Amino acid sequence: MLGLAHNRVETGGAMANLSDCEVTVAGLLEPAASSAAAPDASRPILLLQGFGSSAGGLVHLGRELERALGRKIVVVPSCGGRAGLRERAREVNRVLDRLAAAPGFEYADVVGHSMGGLVATYLLKCVDGGRRVRNVLTLGTPHRGTPLARVCSLFFGGLSRVMRQMTPRSGFLEELKWMPVPSGCRLVSIAGERDRVVPARFAQLMPLPGHRDLRIPGATHLRLVFSPSVLGALCCALIYSEPEPVEPEALVA
Repeated sequence: MLGLAHNRVETGGAMANLSDCEVTVAGLLEPAASSAAAPDASRPILLLQGFGSSAGGLVHLGRELERALGRKIVVVPSCGGRAGLRERAREVNRVLDRLAAAPGFEYADVVGHSMGGLVATYLLKCVDGGRRVRNVLTLGTPHRGTPLARVCSLFFGGLSRVMRQMTPRSGFLEELKWMPVPSGCRLVSIAGERDRVVPARFAQLMPLPGHRDLRIPGATHLRLVFSPSVLGALCCALIYSEPEPVEPEALVA
């Protein structure tokens, strides 16, 4: 069994003997008529895409999570355009408003790939404040920025605002990384040891209560979305979701 007490996570093959599922995309929140058993909508899991990718790239991960956990999956497309990470987080919060209005809603968890993890982190710490979001799990997310952002910001014109925010030591990241996780919530960063887009050291969180770092051996930036090891880590984190204590001496950076 996986455990969050370890920084390296290894799992066996893909999960088997699991029922079929559907992935619900924001804007089409009703379950499909062909679904044999409707997934649990009281604790939805929101999936957020990375920069330059499509929401469709998260469909496979969403299906596997729904098979494993039986919970409703909501793939939230990025608002794109010139919106910065703060504005994107507020867009996700509007989707969360719709989900929270449904009868029986308890809480939501959020999984973000790459840039989507920063959006999810800002959503948890600065927008929702733990009222409705309990866990945020990020995949290959540049919590400390990524050197590639400096180069990319020169080529994306109006979109360079996001790239500037993902540059190491940007004002956005310096503000966000020391913000506390709301009580009862948790932020888990899952990094790939072969990720060249966001090297593992740039995905590392500050040693604060409610923060947790995991590394996946052999995983590249894209593989983080498809790896059975990552799926196992996500399922373990969402099932065993109590925040872990941090020793006081770990708070001294």
